[in-house]
Amino acid sequence: MATRITVELSDDELRALEEVSRERGFASPADALRAGIPRVARATAEREAIAEAYRNAYQARPQESELGEAGAELFAQIVEEGSQRR
Repeated sequence: MATRITVELSDDELRALEEVSRERGFASPADALRAGIPRVARATAEREAIAEAYRNAYQARPQESELGEAGAELFAQIVEEGSQRR
């Protein structure tokens, strides 16, 4: 089943989406958006897996919680930036 949604984009966002669609060979901007959904979902799952791994590691070898949380957040940001470059 497909569900139609409405998305409001600024003129700049629409131009950028149309440009990416053409450059990457998508049939339409909507196809480009659909192709991006799995990437966003995968990046979210990766960030959660990293955070969980950090929580597990720091439970095994506790240290100051602020340091562990900062490390998990920094590593998640690094992963996110890497996935955006792909």
